[in-house]
Amino acid sequence: MFAKYDAPPYTQTSGSIPFIDFGGGWAIAGAQYGPDTLKGKTQAQIAVALSEPNSPIAQAVIGSANVLTVALCEQTGGTPAAVCQSKGVQTAVRAMGGS
Repeated sequence: MFAKYDAPPYTQTSGSIPFIDFGGGWAIAGAQYGPDTLKGKTQAQIAVALSEPNSPIAQAVIGSANVLTVALCEQTGGTPAAVCQSKGVQTAVRAMGGS
């Protein structure tokens, strides 16, 4: 899996870390957002930004979490439903071309 999906055309370069394989159904290579997103921010500033949906930090962090959750929900058959059917996860499903 690693040799196949951790190389172009799936990633820009080989050797992307982290690499996550979700049961052979999904693979994610590399960071989900750039380090500049959090650069120079304190934990308190990040926490405040996460509570503001339109902040760049919330969009990057929560958006990434929703994409990872879509992959997990596919592997678990949509359970737990409260998570897999949540608004954010369903928005991510649609953005990723699902229904």
